[in-house]
Amino acid sequence: IWNLFHKIIFFYIVISDKNEVIIFNVSRHTNRRYECIASNGYPPDVARSFQLTIQYAPELTLVFVSQTNEDLTSSLVFIDSIQNEIRLKCRILMNPIDKIYWMKDSNKLINNHHIHQYISTYMENYIIAELVIKNFSEDDQGEYTCVATNILGTNSKSLQLLIRTTTTTTANDTSSSAVLVDYVHHISPTLPIVSTSSRILSATKCLNTSDEPISSDEKN
Repeated sequence: IWNLFHKIIFFYIVISDKNEVIIFNVSRHTNRRYECIASNGYPPDVARSFQLTIQYAPELTLVFVSQTNEDLTSSLVFIDSIQNEIRLKCRILMNPIDKIYWMKDSNKLINNHHIHQYISTYMENYIIAELVIKNFSEDDQGEYTCVATNILGTNSKSLQLLIRTTTTTTANDTSSSAVLVDYVHHISPTLPIVSTSSRILSATKCLNTSDEPISSDEKN
């Protein structure tokens, strides 16, 4: 009798007439303990067990940790200029455990006062690698890659970090826009008013397309 010490099975097992076990679809899920029990009706039964260990190449998941501690899996993330600390989290499964490192634009990163790398092992063959960037600036924009490698292969995941651009309007621009809008609306009261930008655009078109000169009454 063969016993499998787990209830969830992700593979197929065939036991031959010679009590030989053949396992199909071998993967990291096949990594568990098996037991063979011999019995002929006269106690005691005899049992032998063994641990089957499966080696496999790295499997990665890369996420961006938001300010509300949510994990975002997008490959392109826009950073607010006021956000001082950036955190990337790389979840890795591999056996055997070997090298894990971070890269920015194809250059390997090293720890300093600005960039910190942390590695934690939560379960067997499950590792979390974190990258923390302090005082994120324009120079920090680029592609960040988590790389894991062992004797069975290398795998990597990347995401792009960019600073979100903002558009500002100065007081002088607002004042000039208001004067132009008021002037155009005076000479053409039927001109629709939507917003400052659209009114300026409509006003410009109105002034450019009008072939008739403005009469002295309209000027006053």
